[in-house]
Amino acid sequence: MKKAFIWLSLVFICGIGTPIWAIGLNPVKPTPNKDSLTRAQVLEATGLSFSGFLGDDLSSFIPAQYGTLQQTSKLFFMNLEGAPLWSFDSSEGAMLSSVINASEAEGYLLQANGLGSSDLGQQISNDLSDNFHYFGWHTAFWSTYQTYADARERSDDPAYLTHPFHRAHLSDLLAAPFNPSQLLKWQTDAVLLPLTAIHVAAFIPEMPFYNGQNSVFSTGKAYIGNTQVPIYALVGYAALYTAALILPTAIGEEALTRGTEYEEWKVSLGVVPARLVEAATFAAYHIPGDLTANGFTSPVLLGTAFVGRYLMALWFQNGYDDGGLAESVFDHFWLDALGIFSNYLLSSGVPQSYYSTASGASVIQINFSIPL
Repeated sequence: MKKAFIWLSLVFICGIGTPIWAIGLNPVKPTPNKDSLTRAQVLEATGLSFSGFLGDDLSSFIPAQYGTLQQTSKLFFMNLEGAPLWSFDSSEGAMLSSVINASEAEGYLLQANGLGSSDLGQQISNDLSDNFHYFGWHTAFWSTYQTYADARERSDDPAYLTHPFHRAHLSDLLAAPFNPSQLLKWQTDAVLLPLTAIHVAAFIPEMPFYNGQNSVFSTGKAYIGNTQVPIYALVGYAALYTAALILPTAIGEEALTRGTEYEEWKVSLGVVPARLVEAATFAAYHIPGDLTANGFTSPVLLGTAFVGRYLMALWFQNGYDDGGLAESVFDHFWLDALGIFSNYLLSSGVPQSYYSTASGASVIQINFSIPL
């Protein structure tokens, strides 16, 4: 109970204090005139928000023994991401801030108290805690995009004339991964179909990518944590876990990287240089999480992950330039979902104290979402 009280107090202090501090810091004071901001002002507002993301990302380096400090740092920076939005749209800023802090609070409560003392309850608590933390984290990403979109729509700076901006709506992005028309595009099929085949091959002993010694199909058993369940229940649970984890991840990361950062690199550098730079930064953002949350220590493994994410970022950019955020969200969602879902099945044929996307990762898995 004491730990839960501490976490909730931190959420409250960061959730109230950070926006007040950031609004005072932010010199951008939009007027009712829609076309009132220069590009410098757009970058100033978005830069303050983006600095929150960078601070949050780097907070992963705070040692695990200072867990309270790390979580306080992450909370502060997540609220900083959404704070500049209050200057443009106070109601939306307040709503997104509430979602961020409520999600984080629920994640902390599940960590502290769980859903009972049984192994199954603890495993489900861990999974739900992950989902709530990811949801809050990527809502902060979305608030950065909303800040940028509001600022762009209030600007008629000549620098933006050659690169028109088309704002995406959340309802369209929520439906994007389930739009079958995306599968009719060769750019999508050229990547997703071979990856799907490789993931399927991981379950087949005769295939070179076989990694299914502990899969539910090899052992004929299925476990959530250390609790045996019917295979169909595990498959359904893994699908729900994957969708709940990856949908906000794909939307948040694509909005932050392609919808915000890539847009500005295009204006500054032109399309081709922007692609190269943004792909490199996207891959680099994953390094803190790889070193801490995923436990990558081998330079070869880190390098392989970097190159893989760099290439996938180029693919996401292609989707973004072709069909906007909806198409890049579709690509990102299914790329990650294939890996997370297949790895859950690959590792859940034997008892395990706690499944994670890192411990359950197969030889073919590179997670393209930024780790917590």
